[in-house]
Amino acid sequence: MAKVLFVQNIFFELIGTMSLSAYLRSRGHRVDLIIETSPARILEHINGTNPDVIAFSSVTGQHKTVIGISSAIKQTFPKLPIVMGGAHPTFFPEIIEKEPIDIVCRGEGEEAMADLMDRLDAGADITDIPNLWVKKEGSIVKNDVRPLVEDLDSLPYPDRTIYDKYPYLSTHPVRRFMSGRGCPYECNFCFNHALRQLYHGKGRFVRMRSQEKVIEEIKQVAELYPTMKRVKFEDDTFTLSKGWALRFLQEYKEQVHMPFACYSRADCVDDELARALKDAGCDRLDFGLETGSERIRNEILNKRLTDEQIVKAAEVLRRHGIPFGTANMFGLPGETLEDALETLKLNLKIRPYDVWGAVFQPYPGTECGRYVMEKGYCRTLDVNDIRNDYQTDSLLVQEDIREVVNLHKFFYLLVMFPASMKVIRPLLSLPGNFMFTFIHRILYFWGYATRTKGNVKQIFNDIRMAMKYK
Repeated sequence: MAKVLFVQNIFFELIGTMSLSAYLRSRGHRVDLIIETSPARILEHINGTNPDVIAFSSVTGQHKTVIGISSAIKQTFPKLPIVMGGAHPTFFPEIIEKEPIDIVCRGEGEEAMADLMDRLDAGADITDIPNLWVKKEGSIVKNDVRPLVEDLDSLPYPDRTIYDKYPYLSTHPVRRFMSGRGCPYECNFCFNHALRQLYHGKGRFVRMRSQEKVIEEIKQVAELYPTMKRVKFEDDTFTLSKGWALRFLQEYKEQVHMPFACYSRADCVDDELARALKDAGCDRLDFGLETGSERIRNEILNKRLTDEQIVKAAEVLRRHGIPFGTANMFGLPGETLEDALETLKLNLKIRPYDVWGAVFQPYPGTECGRYVMEKGYCRTLDVNDIRNDYQTDSLLVQEDIREVVNLHKFFYLLVMFPASMKVIRPLLSLPGNFMFTFIHRILYFWGYATRTKGNVKQIFNDIRMAMKYK
């Protein structure tokens, strides 16, 4: 059977890659993976393992690194097919026009990649496979996506063994899981609306796995990896379906006995759900506050979430003893320094256990990307302008942007130690500099330690790997 080599440059278990590996192996194909940033070592690995196809998964910003590595591979192995999947080629499939990329996979890739491997193994034509765009004799064949997989329980559990060769990952105490796919919300800063359009008429967009399957997977992983101590649910809104969540939490409480963290929305948490979360072992819940300006949050970001709902959620979570964190953005379209300070004030009001902040990135193809161009907040907006790092600077040209980006650098410190504003406020008008960035990175890693609840050794290893592979 055919053999695929997944190449990634971040030291992280990617659920998408593990899901593809499991599905491909269930169809009889061979799977290999390497985590590496050095093109020379990647080429050495390819030479020694002879894969039939190279596969990358990429988000926007990371795609430039993928192109660089792919170019090096093509120079040495010009006939070796390179396929790129993930969020970036799903929304920007024209990346196939770049010289080293032969195939892009749009949307959910299990069946498409399996079909590709079957065809490669048989020496058959690959140009008519749904979900794939394929180069052929100087042109590009563009296939529509196939219907969504409605029954997620029909898919094999993600294959975590592909990371076993890396002890840092195979012994990591935190393991990540997904209970479903799809999001019903239409936030303008997210690609979700574009993904729904891509799959319009192709089946039910929001799908959940059965509670029994998720529990069984967690128990199997815990048995296979005895170092596992915590569960992290990566669903955008784990509590999206209250009925599903309540039944799941009861089963989790009875069968798993392990602390866990999850994401939710402030309007998807009430006393009954919070009580069940706490009883089942939830010791961390994060939700998107986004901005302290209710006008920007709802009129521009289309979050559909009021300050009152955010305050109420914080009260509910605190009442039931669940530590919570907030996700926040700075440098939003039209945001003034006073607007950004409202983000600080709202966080101070609800007193989260931890906060996370990012500098807004106007991804082309999103509603916010269109909005910044329409309003003139960006002179130009090209997908290659998007940084892999959304913690440093802004692409927007608007009043107060320097002060707002500087405020972001001190945000964590200001929420945890509000009295520091007396010292920090005069610094906001200064040009951004290395010292501000350095302070932010220290605070960022401190916040990471708070979020992960790991021991000192584990946190140090996490930071070391994050610095080494980016």
